[in-house]
Amino acid sequence: MKFINAIKRHPWRYLAIISGFLLFVYPSALFIRAFFLMQGSTAMPDLHKTCFRMPFDWIASGNFANFDGRLLTIVFLGGVLSTAFFFGPLFCGWLCPVGSSTEMLSKTMPGKFKINLVKKINPAALRYGFLGSFILVSALTVAAPSLGLASICCRYCASSQLQNLVNGIFNPAVLSYWHSGGIMVIGGWLLIGGVFWQGGRGWCLYGCPLGAVSNGLHTIGAKLGFTYKVKHDSTKCTACGKCESVCPSWSINRQEKDVSINRSTCTACLECVKACDKDCYSYKRG
Repeated sequence: MKFINAIKRHPWRYLAIISGFLLFVYPSALFIRAFFLMQGSTAMPDLHKTCFRMPFDWIASGNFANFDGRLLTIVFLGGVLSTAFFFGPLFCGWLCPVGSSTEMLSKTMPGKFKINLVKKINPAALRYGFLGSFILVSALTVAAPSLGLASICCRYCASSQLQNLVNGIFNPAVLSYWHSGGIMVIGGWLLIGGVFWQGGRGWCLYGCPLGAVSNGLHTIGAKLGFTYKVKHDSTKCTACGKCESVCPSWSINRQEKDVSINRSTCTACLECVKACDKDCYSYKRG
């Protein structure tokens, strides 16, 4: 019932989430297929081709022709990051199949079984610490290729494992073997940080490097006044708490009618805007 109510409350977002799977996840992957068609590429059109780590390799090595999906990645990342600066992390909140899949699954789990660390831990500190580690590993991948860190990055990538799971639906043979990294990612991203996580966005809060960079840009844009962002009007607030209960990224910090929004985690999903029947929330520039 909670899942159905969420869809009724915010139908356009859930339509966008479905579109995200069709655009980026094989076997449809329409966005990726379109770019490969323009390039004349015969590479597999899957979610992994939007890899966030590959540009680090190109920049460090100076070899911009070593990845078949380079044009796709440049356009994809450029679009995601520029949108995040001016309009907030809309890809994260509306299209990303990795975060949305766990968020949807979490809605089917009763609240008493979920991990809820809201106000008990600062997601921003951990996620940017993880981002720093990600950049360090990417640098070591180029500086010391003999270490084989590139394959390790892929093994612990939630996007890769989501694509593997979807591939397994159409070809069960794909699921016949899982390496230890894949099993750990499934346990952490899909179960602990997904199904059994309040909001279902554990990976987004702590482990996603693209999300961390997107939110960093959103925070800068919001402070400069360049970006559209979610705002709260305390004069209309009745402190009902609906906004906190529907926010999947734990971005609303409410003390009675005094509400602050954490830009470093907000994905501009607008669930709070749709849930508040007093019109306390708005999404506008300034």
